[in-house]
Amino acid sequence: RADTMKLIVDRVEGELAVCETEDRTMIQIPVTEFESLPKDGDVVCYENHCAKKLEAETLSRKQAADELFRSLLKKQR
Repeated sequence: RADTMKLIVDRVEGELAVCETEDRTMIQIPVTEFESLPKDGDVVCYENHCAKKLEAETLSRKQAADELFRSLLKKQR
């Protein structure tokens, strides 16, 4: 659906979550529109002023970032 967006929470600034869209633009969403308190790196589905965390995608993204970090540490040795 055109009115559904997948977003990544970049950071939370007070009462606003700064999120990156799939086309890499940044938008601000009030934290009150999230089902749970947003955290940096959360992947969310945003529709009709409601943001719901996508648990599996958030976990997968975090694991990929952790693996990349570990591989970079190994290269420095």
